[in-house]
Amino acid sequence: MKKIIIIFILFAKIITNTYSQEIDSTNYYNYNVSGFGTVTDWLRTYDAIPVIFDEIMKSGVDYTHISVGDLIKLDNKKLLVLTVSFIKGDRLYGFIYEATHTAPLDPHERDFLKNEKEYGYVQYIFDVNPSSSNTSENWMSIPLPRKSIFLLKETCYWFQTLQDGSYGPVSKEFALKILRKDIQNYLKDL
Repeated sequence: MKKIIIIFILFAKIITNTYSQEIDSTNYYNYNVSGFGTVTDWLRTYDAIPVIFDEIMKSGVDYTHISVGDLIKLDNKKLLVLTVSFIKGDRLYGFIYEATHTAPLDPHERDFLKNEKEYGYVQYIFDVNPSSSNTSENWMSIPLPRKSIFLLKETCYWFQTLQDGSYGPVSKEFALKILRKDIQNYLKDL
């Protein structure tokens, strides 16, 4: 009888440890819920801007040195719109929130955060006088200087709502927490 109780306790402990693992940025894709009535959504730019702004201020930058939607010139030729930019010391820094996402969810979407090399960003330049029939010329791939312009991708900040209206294990608040952590990781080395 003691063996049965010991086996039961060990089994219960294994189950508890399996399901009590804390969800974080390294494992939250494992908590993707699928099924009828489950809705996946992403943090939009209007969700991200206040978080970016808040984290920049927490890092010691005065709000008068932070702006939204600045148009900058890279290498004296390429124009780029920064979602949020700020001046620290005598240098301009910025965040780009890439407002696109993919389905199905893929944990490799976060791989660019681990890459130490420069990463690219593709933006579309709208032609106010669309006389050209070749719209592919309007797409521009821009390498970003990793030390001063930081990329955040909407596709990484997802959350789910279940059929009954409640959040799944990955809630909107959790997606905001992941976004905050990613911003803090960029800012810690400045």
